Amino acid sequence: MRFGCCGSMIDPDNDKTGINIIEALADVGFDYIELSIRDIMALEREAYTNLSGRVRKSGILCESCNNFMPRHLKMTGETVDRGAVLSYIRDTAARASELGTRIIVFGSPWVRDVDPGFSKDTAFSQMADILTSVGDIVREYDIIIAMEHVNRVDGNIFTSIPETLNLVRTVNHPNVRLLIDFFHMQMEKEPVDEVLDAGSLLSHIHFARLYKRLFPKDFCEDENYSPFFQNLKKISYNSRISIEAYTRNFLEDAGESLAFLRGVFS
Repeated sequence: MRFGCCGSMIDPDNDKTGINIIEALADVGFDYIELSIRDIMALEREAYTNLSGRVRKSGILCESCNNFMPRHLKMTGETVDRGAVLSYIRDTAARASELGTRIIVFGSPWVRDVDPGFSKDTAFSQMADILTSVGDIVREYDIIIAMEHVNRVDGNIFTSIPETLNLVRTVNHPNVRLLIDFFHMQMEKEPVDEVLDAGSLLSHIHFARLYKRLFPKDFCEDENYSPFFQNLKKISYNSRISIEAYTRNFLEDAGESLAFLRGVFS
């Protein structure tokens, strides 16, 4: 199992990409960093060169990315510009690959959400159709798109594991798979046994405490930690877990969370 941390939630006002914690993550002992690819794509060339240089020097790679899509590239509804979407995907996959990325998390509810009066079934079909082309593009870079379920505060479609898993199965592409986010799962009060149904289609995990979306540190924080981890072991999940959480004391929280997760899977 490989353990990482999402950088963009640590100091979002000053570091939208999340790069500024990379050296500390490496020192603490994390295996990788997860950066905001949408914000990386917005960087000018010199700023991107500086960022990629920090990744190379840090000793760890950006093995996964979150915050996939910019807000203006809607993928459902009446105004989808398929050409613009796929052009962004091509550019993004190329840049992510340069950073060592193997997983791009597709949450981005702002581009998936169903507009008022628009058919949810049609939106589902639009997503399934375009994801086939997205899968073909990222396959060239050995990248997997991990479809993320979100909670209903954040989005109005793909708000459960079964719904998102149904999309993945409908697309039926080896490079389009599933992410399970423990925080969103808890927000929606989904049973932890949904992990078992995902099986081999599960490619990535986001993890945080339900309480204030803090760094997880101990089994006593949530009675669902233990069955969740046990279910991951039952399906022989052995890929990556990224902590996607808030903190006021990053170094202390990061170290304690990493020790907790390593102990769970030791």
